[in-house]
Amino acid sequence: MMRRLAALAVSALGGGLFGWAVSLLPSPTRPHVFWVGNYAAPWLALAFAAGWAQGGGRRRWAVPAGVVTDVVCVTAFYGHFLFVDQHPGPLGRGSALGGRVAENLPGWLLLAAPWLALAVVAGTLYGLLGHWWARRRALPAGAALAAACLLEPWAWRAAGYTAGPWLPWLAELAAGAVLLAAFALAARRSGAADRADSERTDPGRTAAALD
Repeated sequence: MMRRLAALAVSALGGGLFGWAVSLLPSPTRPHVFWVGNYAAPWLALAFAAGWAQGGGRRRWAVPAGVVTDVVCVTAFYGHFLFVDQHPGPLGRGSALGGRVAENLPGWLLLAAPWLALAVVAGTLYGLLGHWWARRRALPAGAALAAACLLEPWAWRAAGYTAGPWLPWLAELAAGAVLLAAFALAARRSGAADRADSERTDPGRTAAALD
């Protein structure tokens, strides 16, 4: 249990650091950076990795790991809005930190609530997919993560958003293709290893199959 808690804590820390780092990107002024900062696929990858990190045991840890990781990620991404000083004092003296948080919290919850809800859904789904991959090396689990990269550019366009500069999208498509190839290769090797183990443990069945 301690190992699983430690894996969950590390996953949550990684999610928080990623969300905070992405929030620092100068998105409004640089179109290339704007789209990089708003990729959805990395958030899904974080939940997948969190479920994967829980190993191939029971899946009951995979869902909390994925959900906590993505919720912490979203909270860190929007967290700086909690500390905005609405009523700066004279001579540059700001209001108390606790007062800022208390005043900003209702509006912050309205802003973050839809994304927190999506984080719960995405964390649940991709946490389970990560666990499935860890347990079975199932290609559909890995393909679902690769598909997030391969389909996201078209999803943004279908939703009516301008795709912006082509280079960030090309990079994401390339990442999806690399992920798909890597997962396919790993699944193939895992299947071959399983067959080899089966032949070593049950040579009689293998001989019968050959007959």
